Amino acid sequence: MNYPIGSDKNKSAQTLRKAAEDKLKENLALGDSIPVKRHHDKLVEELQIHEIELEMQNEELRLQMRRADTYARKYTDIYT
Repeated sequence: MNYPIGSDKNKSAQTLRKAAEDKLKENLALGDSIPVKRHHDKLVEELQIHEIELEMQNEELRLQMRRADTYARKYTDIYT
């Protein structure tokens, strides 16, 4: 999904992409993956970056779900 340049969602996606790229570099430095040398390895790298982006989004989503659950329980306690 493409967002207009300068939009919050576009900045968020760029920030997430950069964080995922940094994480992949850390993984490569630790020997968690093979070095990228050929064209198909570049595609693998792109998939690894996307996988890390999804993992980071999932982690943030789970955090927000826990927060929402906490607030829902507080609300229920107040009004029941």
